[in-house]
Amino acid sequence: PAKFKEALRERAAKLREKRDAQIVEASRLDPNNALFQLSVAYLYHQRKDFATALKKYEHVLEIDDTMGEAYFNMADIYRQQNNIPKQIETYQKIFEKKPDFKNAHLQLGRIYEAQGKLKAAIEQYIEEVKLDKNNATAFQILGLAFFRNSDWENMVKVYNRLNVLDPNNANYYLYKAQALTRLNRWDEATAALEAAQVLSPN
Repeated sequence: PAKFKEALRERAAKLREKRDAQIVEASRLDPNNALFQLSVAYLYHQRKDFATALKKYEHVLEIDDTMGEAYFNMADIYRQQNNIPKQIETYQKIFEKKPDFKNAHLQLGRIYEAQGKLKAAIEQYIEEVKLDKNNATAFQILGLAFFRNSDWENMVKVYNRLNVLDPNNANYYLYKAQALTRLNRWDEATAALEAAQVLSPN
């Protein structure tokens, strides 16, 4: 079994090497194809050759400055380099060039929240859920931000949405019940707790 696993690892490594070579060759043969250039930029990104990756992403944007993935991936490099100002600047570029790009508002909101700017973070989270009303992760983050901001009315609205997205998640009913008790809406809070108990009797 050990030899078999080693053989599989070697085969996977050779396949990755072949794939990477094809990506590099495609980008060389068609230097003005934004998708090919994006692929080779991401290849260097994964290898943590950030200097080369950033140059490649910049080349992508010279070809097509509305390529949201290039900005988003550049922002990730700045995150890994702990260059928060450049990370924020890059997310703002996404909003300018590709306003319907998903997850950028969520990431910017997290930066603001880490900086203690809760209201600014909430504004970003709201923009994110406007873009994708089925993004349960974004709604969860928004709900917790409303909790930290003691905004119980909006917290209830968020968890109502989460109940629709995943009606079998007992925790959503528990969190909603917390907000409802703060609003003295006891009957609704009791109903939420009973729903949670049905889903998770233990």
